[in-house]
Amino acid sequence: MDGNLELAKPVTRLLSTRMYLQTSKAIGLDFSSYAGQTLPLRNYRVSNEAERGHDLRAHLLLADKKIVGAWLTVFAEEIAPGIYALNVLPHKRN
Repeated sequence: MDGNLELAKPVTRLLSTRMYLQTSKAIGLDFSSYAGQTLPLRNYRVSNEAERGHDLRAHLLLADKKIVGAWLTVFAEEIAPGIYALNVLPHKRN
């Protein structure tokens, strides 16, 4: 399901966009300069037979045909739902 994301001005004004920005910055992306704009958002279901029972989704925020933000959302019984940077594995047990 693709759509658009309306960014608050400043981006950090809303908890959701603050979390998206924080996780994007963890992998070197910063979309704060797009505050107040509506940007295309691409959503992808991440599937892997070894990860059954987890609803992992990757989200890519685009501007000028470039990826300016990216994060994972995870929903599963044994972990708290949340927003995570792409460089972490929240669905893996320690």
